[in-house]
Amino acid sequence: GRYRTFKPVTYYPLWVGGTQVTSENAANITGEETATASYDANTNTLTLNGYRGSDIYMETSLNILLLGENTIETDNNGILCYFHAGTVSISGTGSLDIISAYESITTSGDSVTLTIGGSATLNLMGAEEGISLSADTVELVIQDNATVIIGTEEAPMEEECIYVDGNITGSVTITDNASVTCVTNDEEGIYVGGATESITISGNAKVYVVGDKEALDANTITISGGTVTAIGGVDYEGIFADDLTITGGTVTIADSSANETGAIRGGVEIGNWTTAGYGV
Repeated sequence: GRYRTFKPVTYYPLWVGGTQVTSENAANITGEETATASYDANTNTLTLNGYRGSDIYMETSLNILLLGENTIETDNNGILCYFHAGTVSISGTGSLDIISAYESITTSGDSVTLTIGGSATLNLMGAEEGISLSADTVELVIQDNATVIIGTEEAPMEEECIYVDGNITGSVTITDNASVTCVTNDEEGIYVGGATESITISGNAKVYVVGDKEALDANTITISGGTVTAIGGVDYEGIFADDLTITGGTVTIADSSANETGAIRGGVEIGNWTTAGYGV
């Protein structure tokens, strides 16, 4: 008789556009004529190359490589990461627009790190937060030559642009040649919460944040390089911190009414900076 050997199908804890990724569909997850979403299990990398579809959901760490122009449009969260502890990395030379009914990128777990790097460009247009990370220990790093745009003057966000809430530790680091633009007409621009919370900006980073409340809000804020503009809402601070240290770069701090400028809470150590508005 004739015998056939069947290779067991492996199911990965990753869904793209509602389709679970398997060893059978990994080369062309969505089954299009030309693959726009593929998964390499050996490197744990999801490659998007001209992808246009709905949300991405994962229950494990993942590398996302962007090539070409990609769009996620969904009535859910754009990218949802739900795991005990893990890291999500977004890099590449391509772009990703996320138009979502809730958060554009959101995570939940005990320990979560989101890194955005390479020359990737993200344009996040969620109806709620652009990036919302919650865990006991949570870290957001934007580095290399990455560009992240969350709201514009013409189309501001309705919630925080970046919301990082760590029960134990929360941190946001923007460094190298990264560029971050955050504009919201409600809530803070970049908010970090936790028992230990920090925002660190260094290198040649370009950071432009406009908040309806505080533009930058964390217990500890350190700026050692780059160009930083932090504009708070009317009667709110551009920077709200217990400890603010500025040792380099060009820093502009103001509120929308230009009545006051500066960090209100705690000690302030200032190196080189440029202020706008009145007083500190």
